[in-house]
Amino acid sequence: MEDFICCNELDIDLKKIALDTLYACYQVKKEAERADIMYEIWSNSGIHDLKLEDVMQHGDGGLQGFDQFLPEWIAYLGKKNSALAERLFLEAVSLTGDIAVKFENAKKKYVKLHPGMYKEILNDSTISAKNAVIIGEDGMKRIARNLCVAKRCSFTDSRICTC
Repeated sequence: MEDFICCNELDIDLKKIALDTLYACYQVKKEAERADIMYEIWSNSGIHDLKLEDVMQHGDGGLQGFDQFLPEWIAYLGKKNSALAERLFLEAVSLTGDIAVKFENAKKKYVKLHPGMYKEILNDSTISAKNAVIIGEDGMKRIARNLCVAKRCSFTDSRICTC
């Protein structure tokens, strides 16, 4: 199908189709099935800039039960090991808007699969310098030293300490 679209044989908005599908699945699937089916759709959509926030804003009535879904979505993505899961995980945790929740997810639950959470926290403009130092030091202890994100956390932490 992408070949037809690229050659202007078909005029189809694949992003809109993916959004329609994700939104519809969220609304009709049972809570226990949502995360799995949504991740499968995301994985197969071929759309790389699609975000959960796009799905939230897509339909007429919003996503019912989203406050209950978000922690389940985070837990589901935390167990996945892919670039897509990392991107969706970081977005989902950032949607909580709570530094403590972000730190808890980074520190205890998902540091091995999603070490980038520490960098996300340290880049948050609402974090105090004191908390940034604590979180940065914790990240340097927990993240494998050979990962680039460990070096970035160390750099970010050192910038905060010298300010």
